[in-house]
Amino acid sequence: MKRKLINHLFLSLLFLSALSRAVAQTPLTLQDYLQQVKTQGANYQNAITNRKMTDLNRQFIGQHWSGGINLGGNYNASNDNTYSFDTTTQTYNNFNWYEQDSANFSGGLNFNNNWDFGINTNLSYTVYAYRDWYSDPPYPWLPYNYTSDNLRFSVGIPLWRNFLGAEIRAQDKSSLLGSDSNIDSNEYQIQLVLYTAKQAYYNLASVRAEVEYRREGLEDYRRLSQWAEAHLSAQDRLQARSAVKDWELALENAEDRERQARNNFNLTRSKAGSEVPENLQTLEELNASDPRSWPSHSPDRLDLQAVRLGLESAKYSLLTAEEQDKLDVTLTGSIGGSFFTQSNYYPAPPPAGAPWWSQYSVGLNFSVPFELFTNLWGINLETQRMSFEERTLGLATTENADTQQWEDMTLRYQKSDGRIQEAAQLVGDDKEKRDQGEALFQKGRVDTFEMVSFVSQYFSARMTYLSWISQKLTLLDQSQLYQAKAGEWKN
Repeated sequence: MKRKLINHLFLSLLFLSALSRAVAQTPLTLQDYLQQVKTQGANYQNAITNRKMTDLNRQFIGQHWSGGINLGGNYNASNDNTYSFDTTTQTYNNFNWYEQDSANFSGGLNFNNNWDFGINTNLSYTVYAYRDWYSDPPYPWLPYNYTSDNLRFSVGIPLWRNFLGAEIRAQDKSSLLGSDSNIDSNEYQIQLVLYTAKQAYYNLASVRAEVEYRREGLEDYRRLSQWAEAHLSAQDRLQARSAVKDWELALENAEDRERQARNNFNLTRSKAGSEVPENLQTLEELNASDPRSWPSHSPDRLDLQAVRLGLESAKYSLLTAEEQDKLDVTLTGSIGGSFFTQSNYYPAPPPAGAPWWSQYSVGLNFSVPFELFTNLWGINLETQRMSFEERTLGLATTENADTQQWEDMTLRYQKSDGRIQEAAQLVGDDKEKRDQGEALFQKGRVDTFEMVSFVSQYFSARMTYLSWISQKLTLLDQSQLYQAKAGEWKN
């Protein structure tokens, strides 16, 4: 029984060991890595947060009302003395100690709105209550109660600046376009984080392959050096040793860059440390399984759309500045009154049938700032105009550069498959030349210099092959930045 249990445990351990090896050998695919970046990456989450914040801020655009409820009250206790002064005797007489307690309360509603057509309106309602209930010595009117209210409606009509709402509408339009620009910019940043993650994946896969190739090349050079030490001249032995040393240093450099690539790989997915235990897909596998094709035309990148919208926003900001350069002339009017006034000392409220609107006014306000008489007046407007012209020229330059970049990318992609095929053929040729050269080297028909060159050429051909594959994948990723649409991160 005991032996049977031991056998079961042994088989279980073998199964777990095989399972762990199988899991370790399963590569971390590019899509799995991008999913880790989306769920764990701080840069991606920050980009999503900035995008959502832009949506929240957009909700406040076009809201020009304000208001609230105001409540307040206080209790007052006064202690003082009174006296009289006799000018004949130059003495103070009739000293009396005075105490009084009182309280008041006020509350109200206030609502203010700037309408799109320029008019400003304000509606307010206030209630006030006062009670004075104690005094020593007593006064005949105590206790004294007083309660009143006030309803007022005011309107302001601009006659020059912001006439018919020109300024407020320009501000709203500028803010909306600026918000749209921020949205496209945020969306581009989201796509850029994923693009950067793909580059980190390609880079690590490429540098890992380079380390592997250099280790293979180092083994080739060490075999050459061992043969040279046993069979060749001192000059050949020295040359073989130099090749080994150079390749060892190059391998160390590649290992350093591989560690840096691992750091960047983990940093992109917000993982601590520099170890990447997962195997990655090779660049050849990624290229073979990539279903993407080159777009037939050049759509706008989201960041370029953001620049265009930002320029439109600046145009309306310029209109706002032009309005602000005008003088403020406003026709005002108000009407108000009280519904009730109650007091135990003053006469009774107005008789029934009397109108409540006992207060009204009409006025004209004209504001002239001192800057009008200095060279400061109009500087903001002139600055806005110069900034708008600068951004217009900047957009034209950006569009030209974007067109050139797209044409260059298209040309390089069209040549990429042919270059990859030629590089693959070169790898095969250089491998065959290296293998045959090693056999001839041992027969003395190829010297050390030629053999070192064969190994080096084979390594260079393999790296060139990977470089062309990486460039093709990168070009496809860049083309996706052109085709990205706002909101894709929600899918």
